This record gives sequence, C-alpha cells and structure tokens, in this order.
Amino acid sequence: MALIVVGGQMKHAGKTTLVCEIIRHFVSARWTAAKITSHFHEPQECARVASGSGWTIWEQSASNSQMDTARYLEAGAARSVLVSTESESLASACAALKAEFSGNENAIVESTAGAELLAPDLFLLVVNPGSGEIKASASEQLANANALLVSAEAHTSGAVGYPEHIRTFSRVRSGIDVRLAKMIDELLRKT
Repeated sequence: MALIVVGGQMKHAGKTTLVCEIIRHFVSARWTAAKITSHFHEPQECARVASGSGWTIWEQSASNSQMDTARYLEAGAARSVLVSTESESLASACAALKAEFSGNENAIVESTAGAELLAPDLFLLVVNPGSGEIKASASEQLANANALLVSAEAHTSGAVGYPEHIRTFSRVRSGIDVRLAKMIDELLRKT
C-alpha cells in the first residue's frame, strides 16, 4: 500500500483540489481518501466507523455533497473518511486511521498536522511563495516535505523561505504536473 499525505501552507491553499486531481489521475489505484480536521462535528451523510477520546472517524456515503470527503468520492476514490480530532488526540486519531487503512490498496490523506505521525511514503505540501501567511503545522512540517506544489501564477520569491533541496512542481489548473505524476506512478509501482 502506498500512503500519500497532502498538506498546505495555509487554509484554502488547494489541498482538496490536489487530492482530487491525484485520485482522478490514478483512479485505478483504488484510493481510500481521508481528511483530518480539528473541526470536531458530526458531518452529514456520514457513518461513524471508529471513535476514541477526542477523535472520531466518519465514512462518507454520498458523493453529491459539498464536503471535501464527498469530492474525493466524486473524483473516483473507492472509500472516503473524515477524521475529526482535537489537537491533543491527533496521535491516537492517526493510529486509528492507519488501522482503517489496513487491507486497502492505497491511501491519500489531506492533513498538514498529521503528516509526521502518519509517516507517508510521499508528503506533498501546497505552497504559495507570494503569501507571508504560513500555519504553524506547515512551518513545522516543511522540512519533512518530499515535494512542494507551487501555483503556476505565483512568483518564486516571497515572504516564506522554502528549503532549496525539496523538489518543486507547478500547480496546474487541471490535472497534475507530469513530473509529479511520474513520481506518484513510480511509488505506486513499487508498493
């Protein structure tokens, strides 16, 4: 099983869109897609599949909703889950999520804070060099990223400094960068 985690420099960076584009591009990978959020709530059209102290995992049942997890199903994911967790329970929630992945072909997770705990095969970080805003979890995880996804319209210099040794790919309006697609394809072939 391959595990990819997609994080972002800030809210509304394009994480969900990238997850959906990867699912669409590699639909035959039979993804289990997950989103980890600190927004603790009972989502619509979801069934509780696991819970613990300060966390719950919900399975999305419908693809005709505006929820990010429904967008994953619409993109072609075989299964989609939402992990609602308090920050103090993130480690327990990530352990439970990994257990949920057992027996699945491949998994892709939208989370910045959970990246280190999940120990992915590939960690992609969506960034905007023109913005000085960077959430704490992104700042902490920046050095762990295998690749940065930069908006094609963004200027390469900005207020946030990115490590030069990390591979950088362009975000495209539709689909994914061909070099990123090749990187993911190689990962899927060897797992």
